[in-house]
Amino acid sequence: MAFVYKQLTAADSDMVDPEDFNTNMRELAGEFNGMLDRDNFKEDQFGETEVARYSFTRVYSHDTADGYTLDADTTSFQNGISYKEFEATFDGILICEWSGYVEFTNPKSPHNTAATTAQVLTIQMKVNGNIVGQVFRVSGGRYRVPLYMVGAIPVSPGRVIVEVSAMTGEMEHDKSKIRARPDADVLFYDRNLVVTHRRR
Repeated sequence: MAFVYKQLTAADSDMVDPEDFNTNMRELAGEFNGMLDRDNFKEDQFGETEVARYSFTRVYSHDTADGYTLDADTTSFQNGISYKEFEATFDGILICEWSGYVEFTNPKSPHNTAATTAQVLTIQMKVNGNIVGQVFRVSGGRYRVPLYMVGAIPVSPGRVIVEVSAMTGEMEHDKSKIRARPDADVLFYDRNLVVTHRRR
């Protein structure tokens, strides 16, 4: 807003109404509440020295190219795919992104007759125990598959734990449940977790 004017101006013989005063004050208060723009300040008035670091956004990441083996002997979720812990210093929104690629060691395919059932993979991303993202994948005859997921959640100041876990197994013929498949571990490579903490 370039200029701010009084919305109401009192004149002689007008009835006094407190709301007229409040209306004018709200017009001014609106500027202090975020409606300021380049017309209110001269060019280059604010520089890096006037804005503290991490005033608006802070980014955390966890990258690793090392391989991780997801044990196929159990159908419970296993931690350790990616992990980031930090102390949130302000109230805001957490935007979590995870990417990587997986390798099915024994997928069902026309070239692999030893595998008789489809292998499934579920990956979850949690923030302080709350699921914010999930990927479900069936091997489908492919050995290597790229994956990506993203999720967002509001957070308050305090300890924040972002963790990615996964489980794998084979699907029953009637697709009613998933059971363990010991001969089909899943390998993870190039895992990348990026967490953006944005002030509200």
